[in-house]
Amino acid sequence: MKFRDKLARAGADITSSVNIIYYILVDKRTPWYVKLLCFFSLSYAFSPVDIIPDFIPVLGYLDDLFIIPAMFYLAGRLTPKEVYVEAVSKASNFKIRNKKLFEFVGTLLTLIFWVGIAGLLIFVFLKLRKGHKKL
Repeated sequence: MKFRDKLARAGADITSSVNIIYYILVDKRTPWYVKLLCFFSLSYAFSPVDIIPDFIPVLGYLDDLFIIPAMFYLAGRLTPKEVYVEAVSKASNFKIRNKKLFEFVGTLLTLIFWVGIAGLLIFVFLKLRKGHKKL
């Protein structure tokens, strides 16, 4: 098998995993904690900001190679069996009808995630600052 074929197969596997996690996220039978994990894992996967920046040699890609697949694996393991089987079935039949809409939703999820993190940090900073008055 040529390298290009292996790379195409890996890309298809990643797309399938993302679709499975998405279908788990939107299913009404999925527990809230699994939905939260799915939301964070999809947001992190599409986010341009990493825990370990990619420019750091070797370590920079560890989050892409281990953290995201680990979050996907954990979400799949915590999902009820019937929901997971149905999500895999839907993901195998997935075809992008409107690529621009699909990209927009991914961007919107990423934006919501990072605005939420920034808002939380600002809230904590203001609370801490208010509690420490000058002597």
